[in-house]
Amino acid sequence: MKKWILAALIVPWMAGGALAQFAGLPIAGGVEPIPSLRAWVGGGAMLTADFDLYGLRGDLGIVKNFSLFADLGLVDPDFGSTDWAYQGGGWFILPVDMPLDVAVRGAIGEARYDVHGGSVRLHTYNAGVVASKRVGILVPYTFFGLNYARERIRIKESGSFSGNDTDLAVAAGLSLNVIPRLTVYAELAHVNDVLVSLGARYNF
Repeated sequence: MKKWILAALIVPWMAGGALAQFAGLPIAGGVEPIPSLRAWVGGGAMLTADFDLYGLRGDLGIVKNFSLFADLGLVDPDFGSTDWAYQGGGWFILPVDMPLDVAVRGAIGEARYDVHGGSVRLHTYNAGVVASKRVGILVPYTFFGLNYARERIRIKESGSFSGNDTDLAVAAGLSLNVIPRLTVYAELAHVNDVLVSLGARYNF
């Protein structure tokens, strides 16, 4: 009995930290239109105190000012097993004349992994506004939005339960065009936890 009582305390604590994971992040760059049927491919890492994520992203221009993206990655909790995580979403650049380039962005994602005494499955829904300004080869950018997360926790010998949480999602980053088609970025975000992201993108 002691084992499942301990699991009932530890597994929800682990899941609570994971609510910040894959929450539409990273933004990974400023507001830049992708030509129709052209692709960008990138990859990187998102790091926190208790969880790390490593993944690949593909962006595809659909029509003017509108693009879609999909991520496939691995979630690596410090006290659990590494497993798959994935998400997808889209950008729409607002066709307005402003000092900053502005877009609305949304994403949905899922991650799952095992921890001692149970397993966790997370779904996240994220939406907000991205603003950026190109300054030569540099693009500083910010994101402001909301993230809704739903979790389902299974604990061996004691069943399962679910919960949800809504958090403010904010991020700020800087991208750098190393060469015309290659961009690197660094990003700091907060969604129920601090997340640091580093990565690169190649424009085809």
